[in-house]
Amino acid sequence: MYKLVICFIFILLTAGFVRLQKIKIEKDIVYSFLRAVIQVMLLSVIILKLFQLSTFFTFIALLFMGFAGALTANKEGKFLKSSFPVTISAVYISSFFIILLMLSLKVIENKASVVLPLGGMVIGNAMNSISLAYNRLKSEMEHERNYIETMLSLGFSSEKAYVRLKRNSIKSAMIPKINNMKALGLVWIPGLMAGMILGGANPLTAAIYQLIIIVMIVVSSFVSSIIVVQMAERKIFNEFEQILF
Repeated sequence: MYKLVICFIFILLTAGFVRLQKIKIEKDIVYSFLRAVIQVMLLSVIILKLFQLSTFFTFIALLFMGFAGALTANKEGKFLKSSFPVTISAVYISSFFIILLMLSLKVIENKASVVLPLGGMVIGNAMNSISLAYNRLKSEMEHERNYIETMLSLGFSSEKAYVRLKRNSIKSAMIPKINNMKALGLVWIPGLMAGMILGGANPLTAAIYQLIIIVMIVVSSFVSSIIVVQMAERKIFNEFEQILF
């Protein structure tokens, strides 16, 4: 409990400095920490039960995690009308595509103790990439509106006018993952690898598992961001190639 109190003090100090800078996210920092504490504590209580689940119930758990991730990511996509179907489609397709592919190729074991934590990391990173893609797309639409309208007025299709925004949004979503992959093992030791080593696993085995998860994360992040940005096009332009907002 003492360690948790120390962590909370650091969060409060961070929120205090953020408030001084008038960034206006101090409440989000404190709320997110308190929510994380509750969620992690609940997970620690039921984790043993989760690891005893059959394959069917493991995927039910992942579906629930994906739904929760989509709700979080969709906050950045509310500038689009009815964005949630786009968000949840991107989360599920990107995450389950790479999870099922790795299972079918026997790259990861079909055990709840393996699939759940790895699946959770994949879903979480897909969620973050979707949020980044939405955020950049909204910014691009605000700053490039004149460019888009000029392109449309010159007779270019909405697809042609949209392509630059699409590329920039996907790139923005992917940069953190690419940087993490570049710095893997050089600048930082990732959580999965560190946890396995602390748990007594062979460092080489831990390294292989970490490489597996980083590949799964990069693939799911790319697929999720491209799905979101591609499907968003239909909500930005109507059938007459006019901007809807």
